[in-house]
Amino acid sequence: MVGAQHDLTDDLHLSAHWYFVDQVQATSPHLLVLPFTIPSYHRLDLRAEYEFWEDHAAVSVGVRNLLDDHHPEGGTTVFNDSEVPRMVFAELRLSLP
Repeated sequence: MVGAQHDLTDDLHLSAHWYFVDQVQATSPHLLVLPFTIPSYHRLDLRAEYEFWEDHAAVSVGVRNLLDDHHPEGGTTVFNDSEVPRMVFAELRLSLP
């Protein structure tokens, strides 16, 4: 993982994190005796935050898994293969003075 954060102003913050996960061998979620390969993938997460109200509140927006709309991460004998979708989010943070 490699990440960077930059403060454009005292109140505006940007961050980015890039992840690389190598290929992994696992047990097949469909038949336990067969091997299952989870391919390698790259993931890029971006986030922007704006602080206001004397730093007691902030609003942020971001995206996780920007480079791919989904990637496999594994599975179990009960559930199908597990994939992680792209996620776009917004947050509101309030703290009491």
